[in-house]
Amino acid sequence: MLADETRNPSEQKASRRALIRGALGAGGALLAASHSPLRGGVTLSSGAGRKVLAKPLPQQSAVRTLVDRITCGFNYSEWQRAEALGYAAYLEEQLHPDQIMDGAAQAMVNALPSLNMTAQQLMNTYFGMTNDDDPQRELKSAVLIRQVYSKRQLFERMVEFWTDHFNIDHNKTEDQYLKTVDDREVIREHALGHFPDLLKASAHSAAMLFYLDNVVNVAGTAQENYARELLELHTLGLEGAPFDEDDVKVVARCLTGWTMHSPSVSPPGLPGMYGEFRYVQANHDIQAPKVFLGQPILAPYDQSDGDQVLDMIVTHRATAEHISRKMIAWLLTETPNDTLVQRVADVYDNTNGSIKAMIRAIFQPSNPGAALVAARPKFRRPQHLIVSLLRSLELTVTDWTHIGTALSALGQRPFDWPAPNGYPDGVGAWGSSLLPRWGIASRLIDDTIPTVTVSDAQLQMVLQNTGAPTLLGAIDQLLSGGRLSPQDLAPIQAHVDSFPTVTPAVVREALALAASAPSYQLY
Repeated sequence: MLADETRNPSEQKASRRALIRGALGAGGALLAASHSPLRGGVTLSSGAGRKVLAKPLPQQSAVRTLVDRITCGFNYSEWQRAEALGYAAYLEEQLHPDQIMDGAAQAMVNALPSLNMTAQQLMNTYFGMTNDDDPQRELKSAVLIRQVYSKRQLFERMVEFWTDHFNIDHNKTEDQYLKTVDDREVIREHALGHFPDLLKASAHSAAMLFYLDNVVNVAGTAQENYARELLELHTLGLEGAPFDEDDVKVVARCLTGWTMHSPSVSPPGLPGMYGEFRYVQANHDIQAPKVFLGQPILAPYDQSDGDQVLDMIVTHRATAEHISRKMIAWLLTETPNDTLVQRVADVYDNTNGSIKAMIRAIFQPSNPGAALVAARPKFRRPQHLIVSLLRSLELTVTDWTHIGTALSALGQRPFDWPAPNGYPDGVGAWGSSLLPRWGIASRLIDDTIPTVTVSDAQLQMVLQNTGAPTLLGAIDQLLSGGRLSPQDLAPIQAHVDSFPTVTPAVVREALALAASAPSYQLY
């Protein structure tokens, strides 16, 4: 498939740019993403005054849809394995991550020493040192390592989902240490467990209490930040919200005194507890009455006030619907079907918020939203785009810092979203400009991002492993499982045909163009 000739890199880039311009044609500049079935395609902006039309994608099997939705990025071998197992068996396997051998990914993560430290150990080891950013860097690296290499793909998908749902900005001073513990003991511990347990773990997380200022929520000067986001984002939601401003104020009062151990407030005799949950009765609002959602908070007015609030909201129907809608939007379609939302919410109610049971309901082949996947494919977020390419091309990464820098340039480095609502998920948020995405894809495949490498022999091997008889057919299978639009592939094929010999440089050029295709931005 490959020959030994190479071309001048500047010629390669110039011809690629020319091909992109020719393939896109003339048009407008602003994103115009259609949410109707893709009979006419989706229009995305190149950011250079041109429209990029994503044509309707070919139909795919149920297993192929499942692989797209529950993995962190397409991998040809994983898809073939899923097809061999079958829809139900593959889903059930992924719902039991503890039974999946994952030694290779775990070995890479084990090389990052800060991940298993307590907050106190992190503070003792890194505070004031020249490598004080190691906890942040290593936690961000671990996210990418696991998404690219872990066999527990559904688990990692849900870790990403809950990380956004319970968003904490890594850059808020002490959260550079506290988020490491939150990721390990809250998000990863409960990602496929029960939502009430996950919520309560988050409510007792020093990282969350610090991020949303509940550590300074005391009687007389109640701080409402965490109370508000607890109701609006984490549980009841704003869709037909059953609460009002008075409820927010009551919840803030109920959570006064919920704080954490810190070097400045840890009492004598309790050393080494920095970053652990702490309740201070002296800071708690004990004034009656406290009425939330029309129900009284019962005496004795202590830490149990907050526990009563949590118990009330995790069993409220609005929480079941809010969490169900968000999970369907994440896993299935950007525009959830109301009937399916109610069906999944029923599962939440009947299983004490079992996340696994809700996922099973979402992926019932007969559910009323399944047909929407082919009609309304989702748009890859920057992290999904890069992880997909790393997984498909099986690139070698020796230091993840440069991948993090690339993600930062695209606006989605892990844990760096400052607002409590988490990174957005939708074409409206990420589809306004494709040029930066093209640039990163080209640099990955051209082997010009430091510490990220792929040899010509490796590319030849992964392409040949698809069994496709032609270069473009192999690229299509490798990157998407045969889902790239024929209209996108045609100009790339014409470009390849213009060369007398299919050299390694031509192969890289064709791969980069395919990864830049409008239809590759969708999954």
